[in-house]
Amino acid sequence: MDKRTFSYISGRFRDYYRNEEISLPPESDSREWGFIPFEESGDMYMIRHKSTKQMGEIDEFTKRKSPRHFYFSASKYENPSIPNMNDKGWVGADLIFDIDADHLKNVDEDTTPYDEMLAEGKSVLKNLVSVLENDFSFDDITIVFSGGRGYHVHVRDDSVQTLSRSARNEIVDYLTGTNVDFETVTTTYPFEIPVKHYDGLFPKSKGWGSKYRDYLLSTFDEMHTDILNIVEQHKEDAVVTKTTQLLKDKYDINNIGTKRSEAVVSVFTSEETYSEVKLGNIQASPAIKIIAEQLLDQAIEHNQLEIDEPVTTDVNRLIRLPGSLHGGSGMRVSRIKKSNIDNFTPLVDAIPEKFKNNSVKIEVENSVESYIGGEKTEYQPGEHMVPEYEAIHLICQEKAQKLSE
Repeated sequence: MDKRTFSYISGRFRDYYRNEEISLPPESDSREWGFIPFEESGDMYMIRHKSTKQMGEIDEFTKRKSPRHFYFSASKYENPSIPNMNDKGWVGADLIFDIDADHLKNVDEDTTPYDEMLAEGKSVLKNLVSVLENDFSFDDITIVFSGGRGYHVHVRDDSVQTLSRSARNEIVDYLTGTNVDFETVTTTYPFEIPVKHYDGLFPKSKGWGSKYRDYLLSTFDEMHTDILNIVEQHKEDAVVTKTTQLLKDKYDINNIGTKRSEAVVSVFTSEETYSEVKLGNIQASPAIKIIAEQLLDQAIEHNQLEIDEPVTTDVNRLIRLPGSLHGGSGMRVSRIKKSNIDNFTPLVDAIPEKFKNNSVKIEVENSVESYIGGEKTEYQPGEHMVPEYEAIHLICQEKAQKLSE
């Protein structure tokens, strides 16, 4: 970053903080604080183990330092400014979740457009919040756009504050479906319909059993339609062969030979037997149970939440301060109301008002695509006059330099 560009970008961060009131997390005086300053050399280093007692009022501190990145600790301490973690006097910690959109299974960091990446992250975010509320009954939840490539969720219920690392790891295991097996999601008890009475094997009604049941019955519905179409479109001697191929190719079901495929066709073409399956009886035939067992891994993959696991288990973690600027994007680390998750558009809503009203001349060395502002813009190498928020975004990403007007 040349001198002109450094002076411009650090100055604009300072201007932002001069006019921005930042609301602090609860018990802010007990938290450790850290920041990465602007350095003309481009060096990036963290200054941490700070307390509000040392820094003074946060608003005044940001006006003085205009940090490139600003963080606070999930934990509360008796002595937050002591460098040795063992001497800080740990009191408790919020439960933190970090969704890195560029690390999600449906995202390719090199090819997935920025807006699609963040949309995928939002999908995971919505599922996470739902599970935290419904499966864990957490109430005090703060949702934050990181300003970069993901989302943070802070849980501050009293029940989480003194959880150990191992307890937090158990929560991670639950969210990711670790150690979920067939026995943990099913139970056996008498199954009754008007003409039959026997023991039926059912998915459990809560937790992963419920998630498995929903996935199982949804897949069985799809499978039912597919098999009825095969029966309708093919001669009887081809139905079993087509069904076997369908189960293998579309549903990734193995160990289904001719006899088992015949049994599967029989179940899905019998209104009475399929009604049992729809009620949850996955032991309506041995072949259905085999399919159900193999669908468990798919159900886990479908329902597991992709979070940055070390962030949740590390009680000494620092996390970005909502209201601060992300030094790698120039966007605001933004709180999101739960009721507004669907409507929140990060590449528009996280643009600071301070950066919206001017245009700036920049030079782009290599061709680059940008999605900030809500639409894709392509820049070829050379000079461009662009909205200031676009200039700041590209400069923070080290894809542009500031030119004199």
